[in-house]
Amino acid sequence: MVSSIANARSLRGGTLLMTPLKGADGDTYAIAQGNMLVGGAGAEAGGSSVQINQQASGRIPNGAMVEREVPLNLGANGGTLELQLNEADFGTAQRMVTAINEEFGSPVAYARSGGVIALDGPADDNARVNFMARVENINMTPNRARAKVVVNSRTGSVVMNQAVTLQQAAVAHGSLSIMIDARFGVSQPNP
Repeated sequence: MVSSIANARSLRGGTLLMTPLKGADGDTYAIAQGNMLVGGAGAEAGGSSVQINQQASGRIPNGAMVEREVPLNLGANGGTLELQLNEADFGTAQRMVTAINEEFGSPVAYARSGGVIALDGPADDNARVNFMARVENINMTPNRARAKVVVNSRTGSVVMNQAVTLQQAAVAHGSLSIMIDARFGVSQPNP
């Protein structure tokens, strides 16, 4: 992601010159450069202007080359490993602990919270890698996400996840009308 910190009105058509990406420790971890994709749009004519979304920020897909890896110290704190869930959910954490403990036949996993699962891994480096390889190959179905609808009033877009179900409804706005209806019938084409 690239953003303007000065008084630029638009980054459309811009190119990021080679820029070091530094970590909190001040070391350079990647080098970024490339053409920007700006999601906003704007136009001016006759003293009138219109703008949709921000034009002072953009993205460069695959725009960085890694120069230095982030050091990974797997199980440096006495063999205890932590799995962090992307979305904290107590039901999913409980299912993961059960699946991992069933795989190993002993209690090696326990939930610290709805988003963190602690594993008592082996002390040997090679055994710890084999242990994690077994853990990541365990199949487990997470809890179904709660229904969620996001409405962007500025753009008028509506986004919903797969848990949302629609009942019969009618929506009208200006010249746009949407009808949601269920018809249980089979349409069989001729042979």
